[in-house]
Amino acid sequence: MAGKMLLLMSSYYGSELIVPYTAKAIHNNCSKLNAPTKDIDIEETLNYFCKVMENDPGFFFKCKIDAEGKTENLFWVDGAARKAYAEAYHDCVSFDATYLTNMYNMPFAPFIGINRHGQSIMLGCGFVRQELASSYDWLFDAFLEAMDGLAPDNIITDQDVAMAQSIKRKFPATIHRCCRWHIMKKAQEKLGPVLARNPDLVKDFNECIDFSFTPAEFERKWAALQLKYEGLMHGHFEKLYEDRATWVPCYFKFRFFPFLQSTQRSEGFNAVLKRYVNPHKSILNFVKQYEKIQVHILVREGGNDYRTEHLEAQRWSRFPIERHAYKAYTRDIYVKFRTEFQMIGQYDVRPAGINFYYLEPNTEEVLGYGSRKYLVTVRPEPAIYDCECCKWHRDNMLCCHVLKIFTHLGVNEIPEHYIKRRWTQHAVPSAPPPPNEGPPHDLPAESENQVRQVTLTMDFAKLAKKAMTSDEAAAAVRRHMKAADTEVTKLNKLRKKRLKAAREAARAREASNPNAPSTSNQPPAPLLLWIHLVQSQKGAAAAGASNQPWNYTLRKRTSAAFVNQSITLLRRA
Repeated sequence: MAGKMLLLMSSYYGSELIVPYTAKAIHNNCSKLNAPTKDIDIEETLNYFCKVMENDPGFFFKCKIDAEGKTENLFWVDGAARKAYAEAYHDCVSFDATYLTNMYNMPFAPFIGINRHGQSIMLGCGFVRQELASSYDWLFDAFLEAMDGLAPDNIITDQDVAMAQSIKRKFPATIHRCCRWHIMKKAQEKLGPVLARNPDLVKDFNECIDFSFTPAEFERKWAALQLKYEGLMHGHFEKLYEDRATWVPCYFKFRFFPFLQSTQRSEGFNAVLKRYVNPHKSILNFVKQYEKIQVHILVREGGNDYRTEHLEAQRWSRFPIERHAYKAYTRDIYVKFRTEFQMIGQYDVRPAGINFYYLEPNTEEVLGYGSRKYLVTVRPEPAIYDCECCKWHRDNMLCCHVLKIFTHLGVNEIPEHYIKRRWTQHAVPSAPPPPNEGPPHDLPAESENQVRQVTLTMDFAKLAKKAMTSDEAAAAVRRHMKAADTEVTKLNKLRKKRLKAAREAARAREASNPNAPSTSNQPPAPLLLWIHLVQSQKGAAAAGASNQPWNYTLRKRTSAAFVNQSITLLRRA
């Protein structure tokens, strides 16, 4: 902002050299101009929340104000997220307090869930002034209040002691797992030189962590590491071992943490926020940008629903089991299933007794499963298939080892109890059904256009595949495409004519009502941005004078002389 103001003043004075103010002075005065907005920002935000509730009765918010009238903690969640959480998505939540902050330097803390497409969704958002156990206590209490006391089944966070203490108090029945990525990143910082000099240690260490499927197996492998690398397994290695039950995968083999071992979903959402949100802006600005991102997520979800209902995906094989998965799962989950199913060719089946089978890799290593063999136990009645890799428990999706047994035994359909509703279109019972034809009606125009383009592209691809068999067929397609091009061109011209007529009618209405707001005489965009900032400051001050249900101390606004002078000059421009 200071740079833009300096540029504008340089244009007015003729040169940057003769501007009577330094960049630092401009910056300081901008800060002074912005500072008083903090006093009314929360009031405006809460008023905005009340307006949101008029259109969304399920919307929930809670705010904590300290003795000085300053915002201490804030939490909000929309009605759709509350309903989705209650009906389907309370089984796994990612929580991460990021240092993406507002102008109060309050860390942002989103609750991230996973929908039926495997897509990240927001289940509530909060600000906390301090990352203390008491702040998290308040935030988790607000979350429970919004969700009618329903705590998440499983939660994954970074390795924060205060956060862990609060989760233990407020979510006593919830399984808490620490983010492996954070832990390994810290380990790399501490152990980087040791690991760089000992590549065999890195390999054996990863083998111990990734491919120990029981705590007992992990203990054996860790003891072997200590013997093999005596003198190296100390310091931070000891810390990793002490915390093993909070992050090593084998301690969570029967818990639902689908397709993730870290807070990557929270971190991914935080990365999106950083593209949308200026961290120096107000809480109200942050909330409004959050809403835009929420709309983006919902649009994407609608697009995924449409793809599942109307667009075809290429199947890898003709196995009946894959065809059944294609019909049962949402499209994105089917793609994950297909990737898993493709690995069945990398294993050979070795019977190990009645209803016991070893799956041995016929390649050097299988991605995600290493080089070890896996035991699958079969109970024909009531069709129970257990694999020691425990992918079913972790992802609610069968592993390639069980799928290999299906093809080996001639099982043509996935047993009903292995098709979890949360990975189907019916995950949220109260959600409106997807449309029968065409793009979703609640999509923005741009998204509707994209859906149409994708649909037409796939249809044309199918037609081209049929027409490539002969010159006659190709000529027939070209003839009809030429006719279609002519008709579409006429339709587009008609659409443009109608839009032009609508714009002219709007101008006529403006001319007949000169007091109506108009955008035709707006200043140039670079000036408009800056003028809007200044005007919003004054508008906010005026709004603060009205009677509101919250009592806050409003300070009189002040600004430097050069700012006032610049505003005058810019308005003349």
